[in-house]
Amino acid sequence: MLAYSMRPVRTLTDLTKKRHLLGSAVLFLLVILAMPAGADASDTLWHPVKEITTAAENYLKLTIGPSNDRIVPTAGYLDPRLQLPRCTAALDPFLRPGTKVSGRTIVGVRCTGSKPWKVFLPVFVAVMDKVLIARRSMPRVYPLQPEDVELNTRDVSGLVGGYLSRTNDIIGRRMKRAVARGAVIIPSQLQSEVLIKRGQSVTLTVLSASLNIKMSGKALADGALRQGRGRPGPFDGTGRGAGTLTGYLMIVGF
Repeated sequence: MLAYSMRPVRTLTDLTKKRHLLGSAVLFLLVILAMPAGADASDTLWHPVKEITTAAENYLKLTIGPSNDRIVPTAGYLDPRLQLPRCTAALDPFLRPGTKVSGRTIVGVRCTGSKPWKVFLPVFVAVMDKVLIARRSMPRVYPLQPEDVELNTRDVSGLVGGYLSRTNDIIGRRMKRAVARGAVIIPSQLQSEVLIKRGQSVTLTVLSASLNIKMSGKALADGALRQGRGRPGPFDGTGRGAGTLTGYLMIVGF
């Protein structure tokens, strides 16, 4: 008799639980339907990190000059788990007073919306230019030829030793040390090939506005292409000039 009287109470309790579960499911479904297509809860709460880094890059590009295509700003790493409230206003990038744009520039991005915030991130500035690179690996003292190099677009902001942009700059030069394929050719890696040795008999060409004189002489020192020092035979004088591939020393001026 006692078991019979408890059965309706248990049935009513089960119905109440089912109603609560059904109500929760309907509420959850309404929340999902109210969200934008393709969005999740995090999209509506936090500002996308990608938008912050893009704002910093675009701001620095405008600061440098949008017409300069050689300048390429790239934002540094910003933790994608960073949780900043979604900004209700347009993002406002800025530079701190006294900041000078360099290879690594700190850019601030702030939100002035209903829930303001501010974040700083590094932006790296690449300066792109065409430079000579090695088409193949080359050993030390290797004599460079035009077919050994090619022009390639690279970031030159970190090339403190400079770079070369013309094939003519490597003619008559040798490698001071080995270089790998694809490496940028730096002026300090090159040495001029000695074309005229000290004491060697040479033909000197003296040029001025009204004169063009050739004479025999001797080299006073080793001379490379575009470099040399000689003494004309019949004169007691010296001149500096440009060595050539055929043993001539050209002296400009008399």
